[in-house]
Amino acid sequence: MLRFRVTAPLFGVIALACSSEAVTPGAAGGAGGSGGTAGNAGLGGASHGGSGGTVGSGSGGTGLAGTSCSAEGGEGGSGENAGPATCDTPSYADASLASGMVGKVTVTVHDTDGAPIVDTPVTVCGVDVCSNLEHTDEDGVAVVDLRSAVTKPALKFGDGLTYAELAILLDHAEAGADFPDLTLPALPVEGAPISACATSRSNGAELTLAQNATFTLDNLPPYATADSRAFRAAELPPERFPDGIEHGAPLERIFTLAPLGAVICPPAELRLPNTAGWEPGTRVEFLVQGFGVGLEDGDQPFAPYGEWQSVATGVVEADGETLRTTRGGLPIISNVGVRRL
Repeated sequence: MLRFRVTAPLFGVIALACSSEAVTPGAAGGAGGSGGTAGNAGLGGASHGGSGGTVGSGSGGTGLAGTSCSAEGGEGGSGENAGPATCDTPSYADASLASGMVGKVTVTVHDTDGAPIVDTPVTVCGVDVCSNLEHTDEDGVAVVDLRSAVTKPALKFGDGLTYAELAILLDHAEAGADFPDLTLPALPVEGAPISACATSRSNGAELTLAQNATFTLDNLPPYATADSRAFRAAELPPERFPDGIEHGAPLERIFTLAPLGAVICPPAELRLPNTAGWEPGTRVEFLVQGFGVGLEDGDQPFAPYGEWQSVATGVVEADGETLRTTRGGLPIISNVGVRRL
């Protein structure tokens, strides 16, 4: 089985395993592997963030750059006063699930203005096997035919860079399925760099990392360049939620984030625009959508594949403009669902 240390979007899976037959998706797991962690910023007066201490030296691949609140710093840097944070990674792998067949799946994908999205990737992928990667045509249509037994299949569409990527679990799809009106929000062309002791902003969403945070992401397409690894956010309008997207989790808002699968330790503070107009002081819950696959212990980190898992609670701030995490945070960049408590 091909393995990823963190969740990979569609292009990442196919980059490692592409063939004319069904392929095995990369399994998402916990710490360790090729992505690497970076040296992190030291003390210096962050308005948000973790505890002080010394900065440890970084290791591995692309990681965090130094920020204005660092004593010294940067990628693989060293300093004084606080080492990189360490975090537990919950695993939701379930080896007891049965496999089954999925019939032909037909989709039509539009943007939020109703225009067809051309050449966006579409696949049916379970925790153990994926179909060939298809792309939408000039009408936004794609047909996926997986001729292999699969465990916990989901329809996955979008690239997670120019447009969002979403997953819909396919329950009882032996005879196939038709999705005639799927919507993907466009992600901003320009993203915001992500670094320790700094706030990244995109489309009204704000991601704030602690001063000793690590940011870990596999250096694979579509996130193989510095620009592609930047923070991007876009809301999926509630009236455009596709059938099955919530999978039993009654969500009121969905915000699509990128780069998908980036693990943040300690979890980042997240602010999202209060587009619903909820009253200041309203308590809310934040849930992440699971994209990690695999059946072994350590796979499917932070949320079960295709499902939504609570990672934080928060509140509508006093100005009524934003929703903010106050307990917990964002441990992995993924789609975020929000609901009132």
